[in-house]
Amino acid sequence: MLTQRIVVATPYSTSADYFGEVFAGQDWLRLYLAAVRNAPAWAAGRTRRLRSMAALRSINERWMPSERARMAVRYGLLPWFDRWVSRQLEPGDWVLSSFGYVVDAFRQARDAGGRTMVDSGNSHPDQFRQLMREEGQRWGWQGDALPPGQHERALNMLEHIDLIFCPSTFVRD
Repeated sequence: MLTQRIVVATPYSTSADYFGEVFAGQDWLRLYLAAVRNAPAWAAGRTRRLRSMAALRSINERWMPSERARMAVRYGLLPWFDRWVSRQLEPGDWVLSSFGYVVDAFRQARDAGGRTMVDSGNSHPDQFRQLMREEGQRWGWQGDALPPGQHERALNMLEHIDLIFCPSTFVRD
């Protein structure tokens, strides 16, 4: 029987939400931390939103001139989100997030006796970067398709992961 409480930390709605819904249904969810305007119904009463980040992301989506610029801003906000999540954690918390979103929060959770879980919606960060490069070339992007620092954040997170959820055999293999 799981006695730890789980914190789902996702800067926007991701596939981690599905796990959060399962955890909430089992009464394991302590907090749903997200930079969203509206929280999902299953997280009612257990949600904290970083509304200022959600607002910045919304402005970014409307006003940035290209997808590459939007991605750079979106990923550039992750260290801010990470620090905010870290301040919400309690000793013993288990934290679920995705690659690169909450590196410091993962480190803190483990140091305080908790565990960490990653929703690996994509493959290993190195393979994901290669796939992004190949797709970027197909679409005429020059250089790295990932914003600066995101690949490094994902790699830095690897040493702090206890459990990995793999949604497919492609990701697992």
